[in-house]
Amino acid sequence: KTFEVVLILGYFRPLTYFLSIIKYLSHDYKIGVYIVNIPQDQYKKNIKSNALFIKRCCEFGATILENEKIKTNLLLIPQNTYTKIAQNDINNNIVARKKIGILGFAWPGIKKHDQFVSIFKLNKFFSIDKNFTKFLLENRNAKTFDKKIIIETGLPFQKYPIFDDVS
Repeated sequence: KTFEVVLILGYFRPLTYFLSIIKYLSHDYKIGVYIVNIPQDQYKKNIKSNALFIKRCCEFGATILENEKIKTNLLLIPQNTYTKIAQNDINNNIVARKKIGILGFAWPGIKKHDQFVSIFKLNKFFSIDKNFTKFLLENRNAKTFDKKIIIETGLPFQKYPIFDDVS
């Protein structure tokens, strides 16, 4: 299977922007959401919400993928702590022409969250707020992102709302 864009879905809560990406781009691009293993405690407490999130991804036009060989032009990997199962799944099953890491808002510079950089061999990143990311990295004396490309994206919700009527 081949896709233009594949989004890695582990723990869904910090990834609500996926819905905007899928809703507004799936008419022009073939988008896959690749589900990976997450720690059991995260899964147990969010099983219903996670299922609803996946359902909404499908409704907005994504193809749900799991534990299968795929190819993609662009792989977006959110910053997170990935289980060994998830790491192997991504590295062994997904061939990507380009890979971009998506930084968590307040996670850059925290060693356990920065490990995804080396695990997935990432050199380019999207950041909600580049100045805040730089502030965190300087104050945490983190060197992980030295000589890496960080692109500010903001959040898509105002320009690309998930729901037409929030009420």
